[in-house]
Amino acid sequence: MNKTAPDAEEPAVTDNPSVSRSRSTMVVGASRGPGRGVATAFARAGTPVVAVVRATAALRELAAATPGVQVEVADAADPSVPGTLLDRHHPNKLLIVACASPLMRPLHQHTWDTFSANWNTDVRIAFHWLLREALLTPLRPGSRVIVVSSGAVVNGSPLSGGYAGAKATLPVEGAAVALEFARHRKPAGTLAAPRLHNQPPRQGGALVGAIRR
Repeated sequence: MNKTAPDAEEPAVTDNPSVSRSRSTMVVGASRGPGRGVATAFARAGTPVVAVVRATAALRELAAATPGVQVEVADAADPSVPGTLLDRHHPNKLLIVACASPLMRPLHQHTWDTFSANWNTDVRIAFHWLLREALLTPLRPGSRVIVVSSGAVVNGSPLSGGYAGAKATLPVEGAAVALEFARHRKPAGTLAAPRLHNQPPRQGGALVGAIRR
């Protein structure tokens, strides 16, 4: 199966020889916030990291400040990107931490576009990466797939439109992938991290510890 759409431009890559294809962790959504904290924490723990970022401004800063990080500049919501990057790097851990910033306002002041922003980004990214390519692309035995959600799943978020509902869908998508992995005897993990939005570097370290246990 050709996982790259016809005439699609391949994601740009910044080469870093310290990153090993055989034991790398790929973090989708590493430009800022929780994703950046997770990518940094894994790299500081000695794990080679492939950081998928959309904003080129974050590229050089992240790679320069964190040895062991290779940056791929790509739109994670583009359906041609997951297959291309998974084929290129073959990570043994795949973390989906992508999150659009919700517009904070009362529900009656939202438009459908602002209300559905996280459905069209977070849920869409999880769909392409988890429900399709993580299953279509052969991952090595022992690989783990982790999706990071939000405390809004538990506590709600009435001022952020459809954010809480979108985040509640991510564990459902992750559970579906775990069932498929189990059917094919491929170990997989799903993890909701409800406190990841505060102090990303410290919480990133907590997530590394949780995954390693």
